[in-house]
Amino acid sequence: MGVFVNPDLSYLREAADLNVLSAIQLHGDETPEFCAEAQMLGLPVIKAFQVQDEAMLAPIALHPLKDILLDAYHPQERGGLGHTFPWELATLFQHRHPHHRLYLAGGLTPENVATAVSRLHPYAVDVASGVECGTPGLKDLARVQAFIEAVRKAE
Repeated sequence: MGVFVNPDLSYLREAADLNVLSAIQLHGDETPEFCAEAQMLGLPVIKAFQVQDEAMLAPIALHPLKDILLDAYHPQERGGLGHTFPWELATLFQHRHPHHRLYLAGGLTPENVATAVSRLHPYAVDVASGVECGTPGLKDLARVQAFIEAVRKAE
């Protein structure tokens, strides 16, 4: 999967044409029109939304994508900060948008992911800082394994 923040369409097309991506995750301020064009590249497209409160769920309905990733809100950063997503907003999202597939991110760790999966039954979970070993970007393989095992047990 390729994760992109506010790419232009030509750059996204170049990346898709490399035939190494299984999906495109858009994690910026991409418009519904841009997302529709990205879908034409032939790969699944996941649109990430940073959500702080109920009002921030409204723009999701404007996007033509089935796959929606909900992440914790931060005013300057685009994820990987370890802030836990407010799960009650994910429940509200699921009730309002039952035709979307929920990808859950935001502060998931080996210690809490089973609870999130049991409560929300997301289509997928996304982890970054929750399995790091203290150095940003460096993953602890034991934590990655524990995360995967916790997800499997929750299913």
